[in-house]
Amino acid sequence: MNLMERLRTYPRFQFKKFRILLAWVGGILLMFSAKQMTDTSFRIGVPFICLGELIRIWSLGCMARKGVKLAAGGPYAFVRNPLYIGNLLIGLGTVLVFQNRWLLLIFLIGFPIVYSGTVRKEESDLEQRLGDEFRRYKDNVPRFLPRLTPYQSGEKEPFLWSRLIQHHEYITIAAILLCLMGLYILKTFVTHQVFGPGQWVSSVIALLLASYLVIDRAKRIKRTRGQARV
Repeated sequence: MNLMERLRTYPRFQFKKFRILLAWVGGILLMFSAKQMTDTSFRIGVPFICLGELIRIWSLGCMARKGVKLAAGGPYAFVRNPLYIGNLLIGLGTVLVFQNRWLLLIFLIGFPIVYSGTVRKEESDLEQRLGDEFRRYKDNVPRFLPRLTPYQSGEKEPFLWSRLIQHHEYITIAAILLCLMGLYILKTFVTHQVFGPGQWVSSVIALLLASYLVIDRAKRIKRTRGQARV
């Protein structure tokens, strides 16, 4: 049994919580690289972020019920994990905005390590729930490298905008927009030396705290709505 398999089967280890922890640690490290942001780095990084979010929107719009019904249409006809490809592009674009080579290297190494465990666990659960249907899909559609022609078998779900609300993707979209606006404002102040060293550090901490409060509030709303439906 390899290391990733041991981590996946360890009863208290949850890849989702581990990803969230790494995201916050990475976010803090990135924020302290704010001085390296430039207009050019924004022009390079933001298109990756936008493309990644568009892939997420396409993916979620074609997903009827996660883990219950197989999604085989839209981007899922080309690759099994389009959502994570979207996450990869969003993360890559974010690191490029900050122009930190060391953090870029850490991201490129760490992302596949963390998400490989996540994908293995999810696919194992899907195989148990959906059986032969998922096994046929798995045999014909690559995990991460998209095929050139769409997978033809299986029921195809049409894209529905309402599913973005169902999957709470509006929270992700709002968080990305708020973060980009906050980062650009911070970059402008740092570039024009409006802040002194102590002031820009305080601003970084304030932006991180504001991001946490927005995400926490969104989670509370999501939890409340989920309980109301029960």
